[in-house]
Amino acid sequence: WNANYKPNLNYKIHFKIYILIWISFYLSKKIDILNFSNFEYLSKFKFLKNKIFLNSGGSFTSFDIFKPNLKKNYVTLLSRFTEGKGVIEFLNCIPLLDKEVNQLKIPNVEIHICGRGELHKNILERLNKTILKNIKVNIYFIQNPEKILSQSKIFLSLQKRSNYPSKSLIEAMASGCIPIITNTGDSKKMLEEEHGYYINQNINEKEICKLITKILRFNDKEFQDKSRIIRDLTIKKFNIQNSIKYYSNLYNII
Repeated sequence: WNANYKPNLNYKIHFKIYILIWISFYLSKKIDILNFSNFEYLSKFKFLKNKIFLNSGGSFTSFDIFKPNLKKNYVTLLSRFTEGKGVIEFLNCIPLLDKEVNQLKIPNVEIHICGRGELHKNILERLNKTILKNIKVNIYFIQNPEKILSQSKIFLSLQKRSNYPSKSLIEAMASGCIPIITNTGDSKKMLEEEHGYYINQNINEKEICKLITKILRFNDKEFQDKSRIIRDLTIKKFNIQNSIKYYSNLYNII
């Protein structure tokens, strides 16, 4: 069940998809729900109550592909350009971040906003109206995200509903990025609070800018120690062995 799916029932194809989803629910023996808010919603339906389970499923990544490289002062947001992903909200924070980077004399800061979607034109228009003196902003679609994640120090995961279990966030943490995550839904299942940074879902520009500059000012040892712990925890939590175990159990139920 995807919380972001909002069908327009006036369109015949959307209506058919919506009906097929509910038919598949009715015929299923077991349904795994990725986050608590969806689980809570679907629990209201009596015919689903005994077949739905709160489970992250088999989320994993390749730790040979997603790994740290020489880190630069890059802040990366990798997402679909749609509502609820925090892209527009972060764009609104960049002018303040530009000023703070200048005041603190943090060199060579770049922002990489990678993705595509319906808000792409809006994002470019907003950026073109923004005057920046210190930060370079890059907006593009990337086929191989490991290339930019391996070099980035900070990864932003700013979804409004939940960041759990975000594939991009897993890949970023495997790449040794320090994440800044909106505290929504079951997001805290991704990483313990002591190792990552969580912000209010109503993104506050002062809060997020303060955290970004704090991380960018870490000395090499501070950053490497924190980065290594995050990667190690990610390998332990989101590995392919856990995924194999999950699907083995699923087939035993079927």
